Amino acid sequence: MAAHKGIVRWGLAVAAAGVLVLAGAAAALAQSRSGGPPDSAQDYSIRLVIEGRTYDGFVGVSGLSSETEVIEHRDGADPDLVHKIPGNTAYGDITLTRGLTGSDELWAWRQGIVEGDLERRDGSIIILDRQGSEVARYNFFDGWPSKWEGPSLDTGDSGAVVESITITVARWEKE
Repeated sequence: MAAHKGIVRWGLAVAAAGVLVLAGAAAALAQSRSGGPPDSAQDYSIRLVIEGRTYDGFVGVSGLSSETEVIEHRDGADPDLVHKIPGNTAYGDITLTRGLTGSDELWAWRQGIVEGDLERRDGSIIILDRQGSEVARYNFFDGWPSKWEGPSLDTGDSGAVVESITITVARWEKE
């Protein structure tokens, strides 16, 4: 388990758009399992599954983070010694980026939030290798879309047209 933590830290790469790409982590994980060199991050894909419905085509994910508050207190017996204990844990908002698609399902979920219908859902972010085999899975709980960002278009630019959705979660865990 400790080896995987180091591998994930090493494998996170920042894409040109500033989106954290977990494909590098998946490559590093694959290397740790096979003993061989990691493949290109382009050999991996990201899938979102929400309550049994699959959404493919994601190229980036960020926000898979957690942080536990550190509470400091002094012991009366030794006032110079500061003890540190864990406090509350907060989980980052998860942002997924994909090429523009014809599907409006995630947009409709977001629009429901705007209209006052807070529909929380559980889901998974799955890293797949080139053969479509699962390399890593991150499960989130009580998620709801807090932000949707449509494409910025410049007809003179040859860059990809992407959209992103940010899902605020109660917590997530690595399976």
